[in-house]
Amino acid sequence: MGHRTAMCILLCIFVDIFIFDVVVNGKTFEFPRYNYRKKPKMERRFKSERTRCEKTPECSNVAAGVTRTKCTRTCMSKKCYDELYSFDELEDGEIDVRLASFKGCWSQEYTARQREL
Repeated sequence: MGHRTAMCILLCIFVDIFIFDVVVNGKTFEFPRYNYRKKPKMERRFKSERTRCEKTPECSNVAAGVTRTKCTRTCMSKKCYDELYSFDELEDGEIDVRLASFKGCWSQEYTARQREL
């Protein structure tokens, strides 16, 4: 058996065990959920706020990647960032399944701030 075949078999076994564990034990990644309906006006506000935070001295000097994402989102809303990411920080290459919830949390805060003005 070649090296590639052995690696493929080990990978398949690992995937099978992982899927079995998720199906049998019902393990899923849990995090607070916030509804977010993608509306053009709110998307523009979100992108504008993100750009503003990316340009701050604290975040503009941070290398691109997860560290900058953390800095930017913390600038946008520390409360939302802490609630959604503090227990399990993003890692390089990770697909961010919590982004829609972050946007939902941020938009609730944004709307509340606008009402106060």
